[in-house]
Amino acid sequence: GHKPMIVDFATAPEESKKDEPKAKGKQKNNKGKIDDASELGIEYKKNENLPKWFEQVLKKGELIEYSAEISGCYILRPWSYSMWESIQSTLDKGIKKHGVQNAYFPMFVSEGALKKEAKHLEGFKAEVAWVTKSGDSELPEPIAIRPTSETIMYPYYKKWIRSHRDLPLLLNQWTNIVRWEFKDPTPFIRTREFLWQEGHTAHATFEEGAQMVKKMLEEYRAIYEDLCA
Repeated sequence: GHKPMIVDFATAPEESKKDEPKAKGKQKNNKGKIDDASELGIEYKKNENLPKWFEQVLKKGELIEYSAEISGCYILRPWSYSMWESIQSTLDKGIKKHGVQNAYFPMFVSEGALKKEAKHLEGFKAEVAWVTKSGDSELPEPIAIRPTSETIMYPYYKKWIRSHRDLPLLLNQWTNIVRWEFKDPTPFIRTREFLWQEGHTAHATFEEGAQMVKKMLEEYRAIYEDLCA
């Protein structure tokens, strides 16, 4: 196998940390820069300055554009979005092969509902984005923008599953997630909004649930190793 390369994007050049690079007035980080490299191509060596190399691949390859309005948000240009479409269409077929159906749940969740399932917020509680106003009026209760979907989906699972006859319940959701990352936003790695796939299934027995996990792990393996590698 390949020896893993550990990269700390927090050590990226200052211009990378603030999304759109701004060379003027900042000290340039030329580590790993290729001598006489054309500015039209990749100017940095991957094994010597991975953050700069990664930044240039995304920008010069026309994969992303930096949002001029909101730091940490990125525009997926056609090249990168077509990659997502390929992943989505391939995985969607694999998911449905196992009897799973697609559904869509709201992107908003009340503060009360979120607090009831506090364990689901462990690790990213500080990254939850809140809606507090409607027009000029304050909302009576803050509403969270979906950081994950358990608290949105599971109350309805409880409502829909009344006996063993309602099992298995096999649902998948293609959606987006918002987590207000504060530390070194990096396209495709740490962003404030990202595209998301999540499957939530309920089974009559532990064994049935474990079998579904194994089936889906194989579908993910095929995506990583057969489609993306």
